[in-house]
Amino acid sequence: MTNLYIPICGFFCALLLIILFFTKSHVDNKETRIFKLMLIASFIDSILMISIIFIAYKWKEQEVILKLLNKLDYTQFIIWIWSLFMYIAYITHNEKHSQEIYKKIYKITFFLNFILICFVYVLPVKLYNQGNIMYSYGQSSNLMYFVCGIYVVLSLIFLIFNFKKIISKKCIPFFVFVTMAIFVMILRTIKPEIVIITAVIAYVDLIMYFTIENPDMKMIQQLELAKNQAEKANRAKSD
Repeated sequence: MTNLYIPICGFFCALLLIILFFTKSHVDNKETRIFKLMLIASFIDSILMISIIFIAYKWKEQEVILKLLNKLDYTQFIIWIWSLFMYIAYITHNEKHSQEIYKKIYKITFFLNFILICFVYVLPVKLYNQGNIMYSYGQSSNLMYFVCGIYVVLSLIFLIFNFKKIISKKCIPFFVFVTMAIFVMILRTIKPEIVIITAVIAYVDLIMYFTIENPDMKMIQQLELAKNQAEKANRAKSD
């Protein structure tokens, strides 16, 4: 049960971000909507991972439930990595002349995601559960990893073709994720019993919380603008 420690830490990190984000007033824009989806996917992913590990240790014979939970977990991870990709697509196509491209990217990838997630539930998944080592593999798992890899590559392509965007602090969460994903793959080959990916995506969300354009500051700026306009209108009336 020691394998639960890291996923539980990821759960509390995701829960804290959910509370902070949804209890504070913020401007509703594309960045915050994408971030909201990432938070929800990360939170559900952490709950699913804790459930999978707990059931795998307590009731090993419940393979049907474990396979379903793993496929639900794959779904959340696809949604999360797609959201991160859409965030990169947005910050590299947020100029007026590029907004139509962004909309097309969104529509195409949204439709493809629906099809791919359907395949995740159709394709088989296998479980390895011996001693302290528990993981899932198979065609469903491979499809999830393939989709994640494609989104990472596409994100890198967008950044390469928009080189000036790379130095932006908004790209930090993506590069942190790529670095930590490589670390996770290496760690899994050495210590397959360690489940760390849930904590990784929660940590990336945490970094993103502090690097996205501050919605509170946007709201303050809008209030200041409205205040200045009202004062100008009052002076004009007085004159």
